Amino acid sequence: MTDKSQTTGGLLQDFEQLFPLSHWRRPPGCAELNDLWPEHAPRSRGGSLRFVVQDDTLPFPTLSYAQRIATHGLIATRPDNWHDLFNALTWVQFPRTKLALTERLADPAGTRDGRNRTPEHNALTLFDECGVVLASTDPAFKAMHTAHDWRRLFVTHRADFGRTIRPVVFGHGLADQARSPYVGLTAKAWYLPVGDAWMAQSLATRYAQVDERLAFSLPGTLTSPRQLLPLPVLGVPGWWDANRDPALS
Repeated sequence: MTDKSQTTGGLLQDFEQLFPLSHWRRPPGCAELNDLWPEHAPRSRGGSLRFVVQDDTLPFPTLSYAQRIATHGLIATRPDNWHDLFNALTWVQFPRTKLALTERLADPAGTRDGRNRTPEHNALTLFDECGVVLASTDPAFKAMHTAHDWRRLFVTHRADFGRTIRPVVFGHGLADQARSPYVGLTAKAWYLPVGDAWMAQSLATRYAQVDERLAFSLPGTLTSPRQLLPLPVLGVPGWWDANRDPALS
């Protein structure tokens, strides 16, 4: 999947399980990506969602990226670009949420030079780029996280990750950065209460349920970047081999 010497394998594990990325020596083209759309994918106001090559032939060149999607369903995608690949895979995994957020972000004037960004625009963009959903059966995790009690969250409760709290990567920029991780790499977390039954579902079912809930609840609720909690990526159990040693956590 990548020629980088290190990756946060746990962070990208869901991508690799859902899609055969390890067999791709380079990002696939739009035709291959369009074959990945699930049957339940929503439609934009202009029709079915689909990836189109971002080049000189891109349709509706005066429209912003978000407006082109909202009005025509066209997702501009740069060829041979890992960042845009992860964006495409996030669209496939969370089509309802991505469309809902994009419609919220679309410039009403439909031009590239959207102005007067609000705190809500900034929050949604931040989540789109580096968001992580922390699905949890216990509200105590959010309390620890809010207090930045990293030792309790990452060390004392290490065994709970994957059992009663499970991170779900949403931000495509974060996934791209995970190909070459570094100390200080930080995600922006949004907590989602779930039950034990959700934890027992298959990976695809969990993602579909997260997509449905986020699409319904996130627009209009996430209105400020302050609502997103910083999450040190290399501290998350299972996302970095070195954090198995508590002395390094």
